[in-house]
Amino acid sequence: MREKYDPKNVHSKTRNGGISEMIWGCFCNDKLGSIAFFDGIVNSDVYISVLQDELLPFIDALHTDDISGIVFQQDNAQPHTFKKTKEFLTNLAMQHDFSTMEWRVNTSNMNSIEEL
Repeated sequence: MREKYDPKNVHSKTRNGGISEMIWGCFCNDKLGSIAFFDGIVNSDVYISVLQDELLPFIDALHTDDISGIVFQQDNAQPHTFKKTKEFLTNLAMQHDFSTMEWRVNTSNMNSIEEL
């Protein structure tokens, strides 16, 4: 059995009062960034906090390693598409020399973090 299908690694996600756990992570080639775990709802403010606390240090570390041409990829999850989030990410990208990938609707199978 492949490891990802091992029962200890498979957790269901329920809605409408159920329990769920959200996970955020990032990587660039063979460099792994941090992982953030969330309990409850992830709104724009929570997501912006993760970008500030987790993504920004990783981007800065990549630049320290002379990695350029960084493209941040995220899907169309609701916290990613709020106007407040988009404005924050646009400003962060300009200040820290990276770009963001435009994500087409219904292309979740292209999300490389799912494979990691």
